[in-house]
Amino acid sequence: MNADLDLGGTESFLHELNYFVVLSDSFWGVELKFYYRLTDDGYIQLAYALLKDSPELTAQFKLRYKTLKENLTFMLRAYFEANLPYQDKLDFEHSPLLTQEEYDAIIENIYSEKKAISDKAKKAKTPLITYLEEQELHPRPTGTDAHSWVAACPSGKNHSLGFLTPSDEWGCGYYKRKGKLPELKTWLTKLGIT
Repeated sequence: MNADLDLGGTESFLHELNYFVVLSDSFWGVELKFYYRLTDDGYIQLAYALLKDSPELTAQFKLRYKTLKENLTFMLRAYFEANLPYQDKLDFEHSPLLTQEEYDAIIENIYSEKKAISDKAKKAKTPLITYLEEQELHPRPTGTDAHSWVAACPSGKNHSLGFLTPSDEWGCGYYKRKGKLPELKTWLTKLGIT
């Protein structure tokens, strides 16, 4: 899924969106209402909104399963996998199509897979990851593969730094900075952190 993907607004087909689950984010104290739309050309689209807002399209997938529930499960799983490094688990509130148990099974499956990948990543810490821990920047594996890590950006802004352990490199897309451990140390010194 690509957060920069512009699928357009929903105004012209708002009546085609079907609500299928309400989830809540206990940290932010908000509820999100998720919708789907089946297109004439064989796609299923995902939209969501805070309960009082207009839905926004966020993803689109080619239909790949026989049943609507299987396609919705796949779509929700893809959404959570894409957003798990950046947001906490969303709590099930209600749904006309999914049960609490089905939702919990989707989440548990994702967490089990991510934990196995994270455990593997933690066994291969590099000098860069060790340094981040020493600076209390709290690096953590993303769970997407055994080599990708994230940590809070030391600038104090609300975004993350990314790290790849095979090359022991880091990057900050927000500030357009990247490098290895020496470049990170220099940047942290400029920020007054070290």
